[in-house]
Amino acid sequence: MNPPEGFTPDEAPAGPTFSITVLRAVGQRRLVKTYTPTGKRGTDEAGRFLVERHEVHSPREFFAFLSGLESRRDRCLVRAATGRWFPDDGEPVYRLLHPQTAYADAAGRRVTEEKVRAHGREPEVGETLFHATALPMFVEQPTPWIAVDFDKVSGEPDWRSDLPGTAKWLRDRMTDFQLPTSSAATVEPSTMSVRRDMPRHMTVLPGGGSLPRAR
Repeated sequence: MNPPEGFTPDEAPAGPTFSITVLRAVGQRRLVKTYTPTGKRGTDEAGRFLVERHEVHSPREFFAFLSGLESRRDRCLVRAATGRWFPDDGEPVYRLLHPQTAYADAAGRRVTEEKVRAHGREPEVGETLFHATALPMFVEQPTPWIAVDFDKVSGEPDWRSDLPGTAKWLRDRMTDFQLPTSSAATVEPSTMSVRRDMPRHMTVLPGGGSLPRAR
């Protein structure tokens, strides 16, 4: 798998080496929110993803990788690694950390319980829909970075013209913030897409490095 355009590894890496997992939505579905003078455009509903694993060797290399993803609206990061049930055929998978009860149709396609109820397909159960369990594709993975989501910030400067300055401004106002005591992720893999249209995430690495990223 090739790294995104614009990604240049450090010539002399310094720092921890770690892997990152990138999901690419099938059908180029949008995984980012964009904001324009006429309003906000939300994300598309995405169920299946192609998965890429990349290795980086330092915070600088990590930030360079994120910058290379900024124009890819159909991609995001998850704080997880591929698990024991992850297939090796290169086909799309669902973003699951735990087993999930569902249904399968005659072609083996997953149909969630929510969609069965929403479309009134209960009479089909046992005929064309069958009880199934979707296996988890990912496992928790410790990461040397965290994503912080800021909402309703007052007095925020014009972040669009100075992203590094915005990250520092927000970091300096993070009062009563405590890093987790465990190095392992404790939540279901969450997405962090990278787009500068409306940055609301700040990626923070130990040692003070930081950069805002869009959700």
